[in-house]
Amino acid sequence: TVARSKIRTLMILNYLRATMENISWPIEYKLEHLSIDNCTFSNYCAILHHWPRLQTFVMKDCTMDHVDNKIFSSPASTQCSLLKSLAITQCSLPMKHLEKLLSLTSTLVQLKLWFYECGSNILSNGYDWTHLIKTKLPILDRFEFFFSNSTGFHRNTNSTSLAFLIDSFRTSFWLEEKKWFFACDYEFRPHKIRIYTTSIKINDFTDSVRCEVLSIDGVHRFVRRLTHKMVDGIAEESLIILDLGSNQIGDKGAQYLANALTLATLNLSFNRIGYQGAQHLANALRHNTTLVTLNLNKNRVQEQGAEYLADALQYNTTLTTLNVDEDASGYCVAVQAAVKIRNEKTLTTLNVRLNEIGDGGAQYFANALQQNMVITIVVCNTNILLTVVFTNFLSIIKKYTDPIEIVL
Repeated sequence: TVARSKIRTLMILNYLRATMENISWPIEYKLEHLSIDNCTFSNYCAILHHWPRLQTFVMKDCTMDHVDNKIFSSPASTQCSLLKSLAITQCSLPMKHLEKLLSLTSTLVQLKLWFYECGSNILSNGYDWTHLIKTKLPILDRFEFFFSNSTGFHRNTNSTSLAFLIDSFRTSFWLEEKKWFFACDYEFRPHKIRIYTTSIKINDFTDSVRCEVLSIDGVHRFVRRLTHKMVDGIAEESLIILDLGSNQIGDKGAQYLANALTLATLNLSFNRIGYQGAQHLANALRHNTTLVTLNLNKNRVQEQGAEYLADALQYNTTLTTLNVDEDASGYCVAVQAAVKIRNEKTLTTLNVRLNEIGDGGAQYFANALQQNMVITIVVCNTNILLTVVFTNFLSIIKKYTDPIEIVL
């Protein structure tokens, strides 16, 4: 019945394997456009072989099954297909299987691939895609690609930089020869990373904050807009004030932020950032010349993270306000106070909370006081009076900061 039809376009929904097995394959069949749900690789090969006039093929996904390897050694296998356009809308094939699939369609002019929640082995890199396209798809003119993952791909330590992900798509092959441009972004909530060609149409109805870098210029931006709203592949000017409070971005989110720290004001309160996240931020702060205010209130920076920040602030002269209140480490108090001491030139009385500040924190605090010629009174709100730690704190302060008055 189907085989005797004169139709040019066929759509098969809710695909079952038996559907393809029951179709006969007359050589005069003139089908040009086919859309199906899912198929196996062996059925994909059969479709290309028995419907040689097929021009456009759209499928949801293709799963690998056993295929006779002779099909790849036969010249007829690659010459019989005249397929011009292939789209896989929910592809899950890893790179090595995708390469096998595409080796049967050297006549492709248009290729569209969408990957959702897939592993990093699918993304591969721009160099592998360059080789595949040059060797398997020599006349490909239009390439649309979308990759998205929010289930752990970003935990791969080799993939924590958006620049790392997009650099391989910034070669002359992509930018000059093909003029196919990519965007790579990290969405802080729900912690999603994506890489896609800018020409693709994405049904994105949210305007969540993302860190984004484009292959056309390699510049990192913080943006809040619908994905498809770009002008000639260039996003609007980057945000300079970013509030990510209570987003639970953790250390990994802090690392993405640090790799693109072009903001003036950044609120990261209530985000479960630990000492590792603080280290990423500190590394960025060492040479940062834009960030003025950083709020790390109610995180888990701890003493080790505070030490990273303290070291960075020896080189950074731009940051004027640091908030690390309500952290378990008293060292954080010293670092926060030191920033205030350094920048508030008219401050004469400093009110500081001292809870287990420790000798290291006291030393850092005292060194900061030495650099300020205006403060004459330090008011200490503490619950560790008469303890060894507090006694040591007083001795260090008195040694380095006379004639500052300590008020308890």
